[in-house]
Amino acid sequence: MAIGITVYEWLSPRIIEVDATVYTDVTVQELYNAIREWEDSDVNIDDDSLIDAAGKENLGGGVTVGITATLKNTRLSFKGNLTPLDDGTGRTCDTTDTTGRQLYVNDADFVTAGVSAGDAVHNLTTNEWATVTDVVDQYTLKHLQLYGQGELGWTSGDEYEIYENIQCSVTGGNLVAVDENGDDLEPIIQSPMVQVVRTSSSSATLAELDAIQYSSYGGGVSVDVVYGQAGTEYPIGNQEYPVNNLADAVTIANEKGFTTLFIRESMTIANETLSNFTLIGRSHVLTAISVDTSAVCDGLSIINANLSGTLDGGTYVHECSVGTINYVNGHIHNSGLYGTITLGGGADAVLADCYTVDQDNPVYIDMGGSGQSISMPNYSGLATIGNLNDATADIGIGLNAGSIVIDTDVLSVDNAVVSGIGTLVNNGSITVDTSTLISNATMSDAVWDEQVSEHATTGSTGKALSDAGVAGNPWSALAEDNNDPGTMGELMNTTKKWVGWLRSLL
Repeated sequence: MAIGITVYEWLSPRIIEVDATVYTDVTVQELYNAIREWEDSDVNIDDDSLIDAAGKENLGGGVTVGITATLKNTRLSFKGNLTPLDDGTGRTCDTTDTTGRQLYVNDADFVTAGVSAGDAVHNLTTNEWATVTDVVDQYTLKHLQLYGQGELGWTSGDEYEIYENIQCSVTGGNLVAVDENGDDLEPIIQSPMVQVVRTSSSSATLAELDAIQYSSYGGGVSVDVVYGQAGTEYPIGNQEYPVNNLADAVTIANEKGFTTLFIRESMTIANETLSNFTLIGRSHVLTAISVDTSAVCDGLSIINANLSGTLDGGTYVHECSVGTINYVNGHIHNSGLYGTITLGGGADAVLADCYTVDQDNPVYIDMGGSGQSISMPNYSGLATIGNLNDATADIGIGLNAGSIVIDTDVLSVDNAVVSGIGTLVNNGSITVDTSTLISNATMSDAVWDEQVSEHATTGSTGKALSDAGVAGNPWSALAEDNNDPGTMGELMNTTKKWVGWLRSLL
C-alpha cells in the first residue's frame, strides 16, 4: 500500500509528515518508496535527496539483510490528532471531584465514543489534563490526577473534551537520520496526541541474525582436529570456524538442532557418545576415521571416509573404504572393502553394492561363529567368508563380477546361495546353491552337456549335429556302446573317432 506524505522542504531539518489518522503502521520500505516517488515528481526532482537506503542483500536460503534507511537532514513526523473523540458538546461534568481523578457525566456515552485507557481527558474550564486509566461505564471515567493549573480537580459544570492518543509505529527495518553536517539526528519528531514507536537496530534484525547464524553452519557442525578451535559460542563450529573436538561439536549440534558432523581431518573417536549422528568426511582418501571401543555409536551413519575400528549396532556406512572393522551390525552400501570385517550382534549384516579396493588384501569376512547372517547383493571383486557354524544362519551373495571363497571353518548354515557372474571356491563343509551362478565352467558345462535332441530348427548347427546321431546314420556306428549320442560332448567324441578312422585309411 502506497502511503501519503507531506514534505516541508523549506525547513531545516526538513519534515516528512504522515497522516496518523490514516497510516498508523508504516514500514521502512513503504516510507522509502513514498519518499522516492515524491522526489521523482516533476516539481521536486531538483530538490536535494531526502533519504538513502542500504541492505536487503541475499544471504542464501531465503535470508536477506535487513533494510536501513537514512533520512538526510530530514525528520519523520506523524500528523497530530487534533480531533476529539468526545468534545462534550451540550454536556458538562455532573459531579464534583476535588481529587481530580474521576469524571462523571450523566448524559455521556464514553463506550460508544470509543474512549479507552491511554486517551487524554481535558478540563476546558481549568485547562488541566490527565491520562485516562479506565472506562468504568458509559458515564464514568477514571484517570490520573489532573495537572496544569494547580490540580483543581473537577467541579460540577466544568466543560471537558477527550482526545484519542494514537500509537504509530515504524517497522520492517531501521530508520536513522543525519543533519546537514552528517552528524546523528533523532529521526522522529513527536506531534500532539500521537505516540511513535520505531524498531531499533537489534530488534529489527534479531530474527534474520538467527537465520544467518544457522545457515552459516551449512546443515551441520564442522570439526577440524588440526586447525579448529575449542568452544561452543558462535561462530565456532560453522563452516568458517570449525571446532577442534567432538565434545564441543556435540554440544553445538544439540543446541542448534543438528545431527550431522563434517569431519575435515583424520581422527580417532574415543570416549564420545555419537548415537544417531551422521559423520561426513571429505573423501575416503583425505579423511580416515577410527572408532575406538570406548565410543558409543549405535545408530551412527558414516559417509565418505576411510573407516576402521569398532562399531556398535545399527551402523550405516556409505561411500567409504572399510577395513578392519569389528562388530559391524547394520548396512554397508557402495563402499570398498579390504582387511578383516568381523560381524557380531546377532542381526543381519548387509553389504550392498560393495567392491574390492585392494586386490593384495581382499576382504575377509569373519562371521563371528554363530548368530549372524549376511547379504551381499551386487558384489564386485574378491571376498572370503569364514568362521561360521550356525544351522540358523544364511549366506546370500550376488556377484556382479568376482570370486567368493568359503573357508574351511564354515561348518554349517541354514541356507547358502551364490549367484550372478563369477566363481565360487567352496572349502567349507556346507552345500552352496550355485544354480544361477555364471562362470566359464558353468557355461562350458551348459553347452557340452546340452541334449542335442532339443535342437530341431532346420538349417541350424544344433540340428545338423542332432541329425548326426540319428539311428541308421554312419556316425552312429561309432557311438560308444552302439548308442545314439545324446549330448554335444558325446557327439563330438564320436566325431573325433570317425575322423581318426578316416585318417588311418589314407
